[in-house]
Amino acid sequence: MNQESVLRSLALAVLLLAPVRARAFTPQDVGKAQKPDVVGPRPVAVPDPEGEALTNEFGSKAKQWNERRMLLSRGGKTPDPRELGAHPALEFKARFQALLEKGSGWAQVWWIDNLSYLVPENDPAGRKRAFLENYDKLVERNASQQYMMFVLGNVRAHRELLGAATIDDMLARLIAASTNPEIQARAAHMRAAFHAPRDPAADPERQEETMEMHRVVVATWPKTLAAQESAGALLPLVEAEFERTLREWITAVLKLHTQSVPPEDWPTPPIESIQPQMLQLARAGLPGAVRWNNRFYNSYKSSEAQGRGPLLAHLANALGTSYPVGNAQIADVRMGIVEILLRAYPNEAFVERLLDGLIEDTTDIDASLAERAFAPLLESQDAHRRAIGCHLIARVYLQALDWPTALKALEWSERLARTAPDDGLVAPTKMGCEPILKLLPGQPGPDFAVVDLEKQPFHLSDYKGQVVLLVFYNSFLDQGFADVPLWREFQARNAQRPFTVLGVNAGTAEPEAFRSKAAKLGIAWRNGLLCLGSADALNLWCVRKFPAVVVLDADGIIRGRDLPWAETKALLEAELTKREAQKR
Repeated sequence: MNQESVLRSLALAVLLLAPVRARAFTPQDVGKAQKPDVVGPRPVAVPDPEGEALTNEFGSKAKQWNERRMLLSRGGKTPDPRELGAHPALEFKARFQALLEKGSGWAQVWWIDNLSYLVPENDPAGRKRAFLENYDKLVERNASQQYMMFVLGNVRAHRELLGAATIDDMLARLIAASTNPEIQARAAHMRAAFHAPRDPAADPERQEETMEMHRVVVATWPKTLAAQESAGALLPLVEAEFERTLREWITAVLKLHTQSVPPEDWPTPPIESIQPQMLQLARAGLPGAVRWNNRFYNSYKSSEAQGRGPLLAHLANALGTSYPVGNAQIADVRMGIVEILLRAYPNEAFVERLLDGLIEDTTDIDASLAERAFAPLLESQDAHRRAIGCHLIARVYLQALDWPTALKALEWSERLARTAPDDGLVAPTKMGCEPILKLLPGQPGPDFAVVDLEKQPFHLSDYKGQVVLLVFYNSFLDQGFADVPLWREFQARNAQRPFTVLGVNAGTAEPEAFRSKAAKLGIAWRNGLLCLGSADALNLWCVRKFPAVVVLDADGIIRGRDLPWAETKALLEAELTKREAQKR
């Protein structure tokens, strides 16, 4: 792990995990927390060798106590207080109290850091008073010392005790008193975080105030970790604006094209309007913004000299899977640019290269937008271009998350075979649809092996002779359980008939975790856990969205999948009646 990663991890631990004290604060921690590239004046250390030495001594004792506590806690046991002993903070309390009276900054930090051991929990007023007294003294004399970063972590940990108004005042005073940019930036970032509304959509005015506070952090202390975190809060806003302006630009350009306005008279893509904002986020060290500027923006600028058409083709490629920010909506915008290119430059070589790339990679393309974007191909007089359009749309539908949408891939594969039967894309399109073809009603259900909650293996084929309702869900994502009461009621009503429900859970590594969830939901049927057996079941059944619900007849033949419950229920009843008639 490099130095930057260590610093980042330490700062996050201080700010996010402060309520769970794994070990004592020590002077060595201050050195680790000091970021090497801080701008501005360095803090001038206030001499306090006695306080530093006592903090080191306490840290050693506290480390031993924590190690003993962890050892006694093995297996989830609660340590015996008599065996564990009191926390060393009580032993050192008098010695640090003496240093407090001398104005020791180390003692003040120590007192705040160990407040939960020093002041009883049933005395919140006493805790708050002790916190504020020591904090005020630190701000007065030591506002620029690096150990104030640990004090800020404790401010976060005692948020409920101190109250929002008090904390805001505390942070404002620290920002004004400190000359350490890391501390100023961290305090300002915390002010923004505490100011944020619980529901941004319900309080847009407060949300905008919060974002403006983050902008101040980024602009004022750009070389700090806190500025990078504030930049992370701002990035979604900048990306949303980029996406919105691109959509508006696409709408305007398509309209101009229908009015026969030549491309050289179109407005330029709104890249330049976003770049200054991205540049500021990049200067704060935000990786996504750095990549946006260095990779995306620079390559865009270098393509400008090639002309409008090649520039748009470059933009369509750059907004694909290599787009550096990870905005899922950008893939939709990309399809709008593809449509512009297919309408305005249908026969250009750069468009052919773009199509070749899309044939290789249709990841993240929305199916409904694909049909619109590739419509110019379908309208072409050239059979191969129509084949390309059908192939691309079929591939997009094959990546769909739900089964009814995936079935549309078959329709486009068949359309391709009808419109261009001799085209080279017919075979790969049909091959891509083969997994869907194997799961159509009338096909035998693919067998698979899984392990149940008792760690006993079983196969789907073990249940031939019974009508099966096969359901896939995912407890890790908490998806696919909404219809459990319907399945449970049907199972109970048909307990004496040749019927079973079989569950396959894709999301729990430990049987006990799923057992608890199943008990709460009233799931009494047998369940396979993919993590304890083969994960082939999801692939064999093309399960990408939960729940996936399949009806199998007594011979293991697929009769229906992902239908509305009324249709599923009627299908089950029909298959049960047929099976009972066969047995008579």
